[in-house]
Amino acid sequence: VDTMPGHNLFKTEGTIDLPNYLVADKPIELSSSFYKDLDTADKEIKIRADIPISESITPYIEKKKGDWDDELKYGINLDKTGKIGNWDTHLKANIDQDKEYSVGAGIGTDFLGGTAGIDGYYDADGNWQAFAGLKWKFGDGKKKDETYQTSDIGEAYDYLKEMATGGIANHFRKK
Repeated sequence: VDTMPGHNLFKTEGTIDLPNYLVADKPIELSSSFYKDLDTADKEIKIRADIPISESITPYIEKKKGDWDDELKYGINLDKTGKIGNWDTHLKANIDQDKEYSVGAGIGTDFLGGTAGIDGYYDADGNWQAFAGLKWKFGDGKKKDETYQTSDIGEAYDYLKEMATGGIANHFRKK
């Protein structure tokens, strides 16, 4: 029970993992929650099942019923991580019952004592974003990390050119 000035709330949540015979190390997850506002008697109950069918694909179904809305949601999540050489990769996507989708991907690696990476996403509404980032620790590691981040591809490319040394990097520098 959560009590605050002006709000008296009761909320409980639970999750059960069941054995999954399709993917041994990814259990079937059943979860539920119950929320009740003790001042207004408004309530909501939610039940959800996530059923992995492979290492990276998980269909889901969720039923929400309450005083605010009744909703049935279902769809498929994709979560694929891996490596290509020394590069860490990830691909994440979701598509739901309304064919609303989002796709995100990224790749990163250790770079000159720090990390470098590129990430981005695109969704069904045409929203997109791309990120390029570099991160290094300075000093004894007790201080906050110094980072450089931009969403401007040209600016990121120019920054990387100035940081890169050796190999073919010198071919891209202005002389």
